[in-house]
Amino acid sequence: MHTSFVKMVAATIAALGMIVFVITSVRASPEQSPPAAVAAAPIAAPVINYQGRLVDPATNAPISDGSYTMAFALYTAEIGGTSVWTESKDVNVSNGLFSTLLGDTTPLNAADFNSQGLWLGIQVGSDPEMTPRQRIGYAAYAMHALDADTLDGQEGSDFAAADHTHDEFNLLPIAMGFILDFSGKDAPGIERSTGNFTVEYNAAQGWYEIEIADEPYFFRQYITLITATNTNVTVSEGSVNDKLIVQIRNSSGNPVRASFQFVVYQP
Repeated sequence: MHTSFVKMVAATIAALGMIVFVITSVRASPEQSPPAAVAAAPIAAPVINYQGRLVDPATNAPISDGSYTMAFALYTAEIGGTSVWTESKDVNVSNGLFSTLLGDTTPLNAADFNSQGLWLGIQVGSDPEMTPRQRIGYAAYAMHALDADTLDGQEGSDFAAADHTHDEFNLLPIAMGFILDFSGKDAPGIERSTGNFTVEYNAAQGWYEIEIADEPYFFRQYITLITATNTNVTVSEGSVNDKLIVQIRNSSGNPVRASFQFVVYQP
């Protein structure tokens, strides 16, 4: 294949947008215990389904049917850079159309698909790689997979390991108190407190902010118990800016000021 021919084909393909690529993923079925006499089938390696069309640049007619050696490469840059994956193989072309599975000759590395930008370069025969490279795009709902290695947006390091242990006899509260608050008062009062903490009512947000000394509080890392003295109210807790957040709502769902008691343990 002449160099000038492939360059023109590459330019024509780019101009006409004839090359189409689709990323597919392999999902393992729900875990089931196979029968004792049957071995579990291996999980298939992930591949990318790629389709394209080669035409004669002079006539836009499909190139001759046959087998063409094609090289594919993934780059982290649109221009220049070093490839993170390459694969070369013979691909059959019929009426100008071809289809292949990228990764069926040289396995793809799942670690390369870590939300970084990737571009696909294509070379036919001994000619230079076509330009421009093709940007690898997301399937719409696959973008949710960016959060797949977190739990409710939190990293694994935010949680205790499954095999961690506690000394139940030393599980003492780091802060506890009875917060006295009634409508019309400037600030809530504290009665029967343990631990060094301060409490303020955030009127703009409609919640209480409790700051425990020397404790960057995050509600998933502590055991927190809260009880309101009023009836017909609901209590919720969370954390903002390393502070314990307590919000009390009435039966209509509106934030209200009320007295409550709380206790915080650190596992």
